[in-house]
Amino acid sequence: EVAYYRRWSETGAMPDTSIKLDTESFNKIYDGDIAYIPRGVEDIYYLDNEKLGLEEDKRYIIDLTTGIIYALSGYTVENVDVHSLPMYKAIANGVTTAPKFAQAEVSGSGDNLAYAGQEYLKDKQGNYVDEEGNIVSEENKVKNPNGFKIIASGNNIFKLYNNGDLYGKGIKGAQLNTSSEEMEKINPYVWKEWKIPAEVNGCKQIIIGTNGLFFIDENNDLWVTGSNTLSNKLGLNSEQLINYTSREIVKVDLNGAKVQDVYCGPYSTFLITTNGDILAAGGNSNYELGLNHNNATTSFEKVPIDKKGEVECIYCTQSGDSRVTIIQYKDKTFYLAGEDSNNILKKGIYQKFTQIFNGEIGPDIDDKIVSIDWNAQCLVLENDGTLLFAGYPSYMNGGLNEDVKVGNFTAYQENGFSELIPFSQAGVILKKKDGTCYFLGTDKNFGKYASTTPTLANFTGGEKVKDVYVKSSAAFFILENGECWGIGRKNSLGINSQESTFENDFVKLSFESVEKFYNEKIKRRSFPFWMCGCSYK
Repeated sequence: EVAYYRRWSETGAMPDTSIKLDTESFNKIYDGDIAYIPRGVEDIYYLDNEKLGLEEDKRYIIDLTTGIIYALSGYTVENVDVHSLPMYKAIANGVTTAPKFAQAEVSGSGDNLAYAGQEYLKDKQGNYVDEEGNIVSEENKVKNPNGFKIIASGNNIFKLYNNGDLYGKGIKGAQLNTSSEEMEKINPYVWKEWKIPAEVNGCKQIIIGTNGLFFIDENNDLWVTGSNTLSNKLGLNSEQLINYTSREIVKVDLNGAKVQDVYCGPYSTFLITTNGDILAAGGNSNYELGLNHNNATTSFEKVPIDKKGEVECIYCTQSGDSRVTIIQYKDKTFYLAGEDSNNILKKGIYQKFTQIFNGEIGPDIDDKIVSIDWNAQCLVLENDGTLLFAGYPSYMNGGLNEDVKVGNFTAYQENGFSELIPFSQAGVILKKKDGTCYFLGTDKNFGKYASTTPTLANFTGGEKVKDVYVKSSAAFFILENGECWGIGRKNSLGINSQESTFENDFVKLSFESVEKFYNEKIKRRSFPFWMCGCSYK
């Protein structure tokens, strides 16, 4: 029901699915939609009945995206389980116009629908009544002194009483009248010291994933925090989904499986267990999880593979509706699942992991590959420093050497690269052993260095680069002299700016003597770290 209303509010058109379907069919159609439209289950919260003045024996959740409050125990209308007043009205009255979401409506169960959270007193038949229950005309309707409205605004919930009292709860900020001192403590636009959450006992490893953090504790149990908006990629169970807000840390239920490593992309997460199995959760519309089906996943599923315990790296990628996952094994073989829509190797959908770069699907270069970036295009870095290009031709197809062809791939004239650092669909960063770095791609975050050909990054004094960290909207460089510089969106650089405009050139950051961006427990991944910040030692 929540997914149904979100789709309705997002598109502005009533969904084609009839709300009068039987409950099982209705729920099956919208299974998984709650993770997509528009921000996911992190915007669904339990309501505190006592504080809100709701009936104590019932439980409610509020969907902040639409402002609708749902009773967890509804009732059935024409074979449909109803948990909200807008749905009840749509079924009972045949309403086809989109519900109004500016003010939330509280729904109870059964005959209590008319009473829950009403601004004015009504009886069960909908007549206005005074305090003694006597019917009055609409002109003389009496305000209930204990009546209130529930209003959803952004990430906050407000309760407005008829007498003018206003209460609110949610994320600190101007809406909740948070002091400037408190706001400074949680300022996301400056660098802050960060500690491992206390719940993770004996943390063995931290993995920075796309919009989230993964922790492996001393017992090899997995803990997560961050965004779960896309396809339940954190693999949380139904009860956790209701409570999860993306800010708390939660232990993932893996039915006893223990975790050795994690690979996380924009839409999916892959786990390597201590016994060598691969588990996957998240988006699967293009078969990119390699499960031999494209059904939405509601928990981590075991991926059928032939080479157990031999994974070297997993590349989780996404470009528009085309998504692929590539497994690199220790024996230097590569396997792909998903849709090759740009004919990079061999156009088609691979429902399970299929070997590539073996001369049959793609050129026979698997023993030469150092790293891969697969988005709208594919870049392959070979061990001799050669960079190969194939796929969508608009973002980074300049400076190619047309005399060097490898299957569908063409080499760049500039070569000698030692590291390929994916940044976005429209850009990558390339590093050479001598410490020079190049920008490649038309991504606006690259400022004046944005180009379809590899472009040298120039720092003051010509210093060489020691380490690079990237996110979707900024890139950070540690120079050999310990300085740290950044380029990209101003609000992502940690320079205390909320502007979403782009810096045209490098900005020197405030901290000095930086050794590296990760300590020994944090692994670098060969795909974008779309995080809200980064770490340094």
